Amino acid sequence: MQKALRILLIAAGVTTAGLAIQAGHAGADKLYHTDQVALVSVDGAPLKAGHVVNIHPNGSQIFARERYVLIGAEPSTTYQVNLLVYPFAPECGGDAVVIPTAELKTNTVGNGTAQAVLRPADIGEALHNNTHGVAWEVTLEGETVYKAAFCSAVALD
Repeated sequence: MQKALRILLIAAGVTTAGLAIQAGHAGADKLYHTDQVALVSVDGAPLKAGHVVNIHPNGSQIFARERYVLIGAEPSTTYQVNLLVYPFAPECGGDAVVIPTAELKTNTVGNGTAQAVLRPADIGEALHNNTHGVAWEVTLEGETVYKAAFCSAVALD
């Protein structure tokens, strides 16, 4: 019985240590927490679900890692994903700077994923050390077919 209790306590200690490591790791992103931003259809374009996972490591090597997902979109289609940056306007007011980030190709049932990594050099030096609004759009032949459900305020190092 004591041996089983000792094993249980050791296992609990390992689990607690693992949680402490995970909590410390999550704390590295204090300025901007990872967002999952829903994509919504524009003008009735087919879409069961879609989203952007926006991860900001808060470091000097990578500003953002983004993953794009479409489910039930137009089958066998290539879309363009664009990041919309609203300089110095955390509420996404004014004109956006459009940054093409990835092509997203759907399969025969309309599902597809893509990703992009944005480094400090990809973003103009004047935008560093400030807070900006960001949103996303997915276009087909230059027309917006899906867009972000909301604007995110992002502070860049």
